Amino acid sequence: MEMFATDLERLAFLLEADAALAVDPDELGTDAAEQKAPEEQPPEKRPKYITNYIGSKQKLVDWIWRNTPDGVSSVLDAFSGSAVVVYMYKSKGLRVFANDRLRYSHHAAKAIIENSSTRLSEAEIAKLLSDNPKAKTFVHDNFKGIFFAKGVHSLIDSIRANCDDLSGYKKDIALFALGKTCMSGKGGFGHFSSSTDYGKRQDTPEEFRKRLKANIERINALIFDNGKENKAYREDINNILPKVKADLAYFGPPYATEFSTTNYEKAYHFIEGLMTYWDGLTIKANTKVKNY
Repeated sequence: MEMFATDLERLAFLLEADAALAVDPDELGTDAAEQKAPEEQPPEKRPKYITNYIGSKQKLVDWIWRNTPDGVSSVLDAFSGSAVVVYMYKSKGLRVFANDRLRYSHHAAKAIIENSSTRLSEAEIAKLLSDNPKAKTFVHDNFKGIFFAKGVHSLIDSIRANCDDLSGYKKDIALFALGKTCMSGKGGFGHFSSSTDYGKRQDTPEEFRKRLKANIERINALIFDNGKENKAYREDINNILPKVKADLAYFGPPYATEFSTTNYEKAYHFIEGLMTYWDGLTIKANTKVKNY
């Protein structure tokens, strides 16, 4: 297939891992510290996107593209997950539709797939990272001692409260970045299936803030307009198929075998709960990882 002008060449994703977190400021096109009004970056200036999200197809995107039939102009990613496949198709200039029932994945797709121009300003980032004395204490009260180092739980409570001061795509960006920052860091497994010290991210509150800011800046730089009306859904796939008209449907459902299955909601229960601040969810008090 012909390469489009928006091709990022070898795509990578900065979703839940920090492999590309040490990006040089020049790769963002402008010094983030001076970037008062973030603008769309040209393809060669967008930062790389690395992901260790369970089931991510990052290593397969080149193969998927090479095997995409000629003439395809629109694609539905039925289980978008980390959004790496649907973002690849967006970068090729195709109209894309993303769908995933997990809220974190939906916010990610809203932020960088459906959204084509909205970004967080430096002032909004600073406010998001600021202490909020009116914040509730759900994370501190229920997860103290697991997943994060001392002081980070209360910080997450504060930042999550600040997210609610935003709306639309700006809130999607904030929640996407906050979830990504919670998944990664020094130590930990990327998921939330262990209450041991091995499963604890060792970042200090200040390090957490710094990583969150860097993640937002990189998400800002990944947002672009490919000239198409792209859409992100959060619905049952059986309801999506009749309403979306696309040339190609890509299915990468959760892995399940005769012997095991991957429960994404259980593995990422902390992130999923954080997206709504556990509204309507009941934590199982007798579990070590406090899943709902």
